[in-house]
Amino acid sequence: MFFKKDSEVDTILEENKQLKKKRKNIKREYDDLKVQYDDMVNKYIAILEEKGEGFDKYLQYQDLYKESYNQSKEYKREVADLKQKVRALEEELEQKNAEILELQESTTKKNARRKK
Repeated sequence: MFFKKDSEVDTILEENKQLKKKRKNIKREYDDLKVQYDDMVNKYIAILEEKGEGFDKYLQYQDLYKESYNQSKEYKREVADLKQKVRALEEELEQKNAEILELQESTTKKNARRKK
């Protein structure tokens, strides 16, 4: 009973061969899938890195915008201050011109009196 018939042994050997082939095929498919998976992971990582670089650029542009915005506000304040100074100087100039005109009028009146 320990020994089986030749046909049974042949069947078992044939099944064993087929199982080995299936195992090799499955191993090959697994290796192919692993390569595809690794490629996909690498592409995904590349996409994430690209998005990270894009986000870094976004942050950089946002910082530049903040700087330029603050600088433009500062320039507007300076322009407003300068306009105010110009107005004050124009008023002062008008007062001085009025004083000069008064002096000229008074000197012409004095000169006219002297001539009489």
